[in-house]
Amino acid sequence: MSLINLIPVEYRPVARLVGGLALAATLAGGGALAAGKYYEPRVALAEAQAQGASDRAHQFEVAYTALAAATQRQNAAINDLQAQGVAREEVAKKAIAAAQGAAQGLYTQAAKVSASRPPAGGDECTAARKAFDEELKQERGLK
Repeated sequence: MSLINLIPVEYRPVARLVGGLALAATLAGGGALAAGKYYEPRVALAEAQAQGASDRAHQFEVAYTALAAATQRQNAAINDLQAQGVAREEVAKKAIAAAQGAAQGLYTQAAKVSASRPPAGGDECTAARKAFDEELKQERGLK
């Protein structure tokens, strides 16, 4: 004897439909449970990998920001050094011009001394000593 024979004939199609639906629901629930157990570790691994990638991206962003700031500081320092170099070059040019101006008078005096000749028949050493003494007195403002 079968269970279906216990149900009156007019309710048997409904009973078969309810039984089929119950069987389908049981199979669907079991399939969902099996799929959940199968995919749960994979989803957890993917989430962990995504979190690791996010952490690395944040670290790269922090490192990039630090490098950009360091590069800006270095560029500013280089620009300052270049400006200081230009300023020192200007000071050096002015100092060279001043030294050349001051040396011009000394060149004139040296040319004058070089062009002078001792008197004929005189001692060259004595004449050179007198010329040197006169030049020294002029430099010191004694004459």
